Amino acid sequence: MLWPKFLIIYGLALNFRAYDFVSQEIRAAEDPEFETFMCYGLALNFRAYDFVSQEIRAAEDPEFETF
Repeated sequence: MLWPKFLIIYGLALNFRAYDFVSQEIRAAEDPEFETFMCYGLALNFRAYDFVSQEIRAAEDPEFETF
């Protein structure tokens, strides 16, 4: 009989997490200076992707130099 209680608690946890994410994204859209950890993580991922793609292009094209 613990499974139904577990599913209810787990469902509530997911709902609260989804509500938190959506409310932060709405606030970030309204206020340009508001930055969440999720926004910051995405920005870091894009910077890392740009850096790695430049390194790959430099390895493939010997004329392309990065300073």
